[in-house]
Amino acid sequence: MFELTNKEIIEIIKPKLLINTSGLNNRVKAISIDTRSLKPGEAFLAINGKNFKGSNFLKQAQEKKASLLITSQIPAGFKSSIPIFLVEDGLDSLISLASGVRKKSYAYIFSVIGSLGKTTT
Repeated sequence: MFELTNKEIIEIIKPKLLINTSGLNNRVKAISIDTRSLKPGEAFLAINGKNFKGSNFLKQAQEKKASLLITSQIPAGFKSSIPIFLVEDGLDSLISLASGVRKKSYAYIFSVIGSLGKTTT
């Protein structure tokens, strides 16, 4: 589990624009890329896929009480009562956040390699 403040997230992803910057010291305990699993207080990070635009789900994320929106686009007419961090690319921001959280972790990472025995060990 991790916890970052909005200010720490800014340092990691370096957004090109901040909108509604109230609560820079608010803590984020989770980041979701899917509004269906988003819980109140989590940040929503909008990524674009082959068949969807994550920014189309900002309204649902706000309705589900997300604490922060991270997106590369803001739909016309969208009004937000929560902070928005506008970034170049949502997927790049997700990768940067994962790397930033990993650097703060004291967990050891190891891998098991080879072609025999991993399934039954």
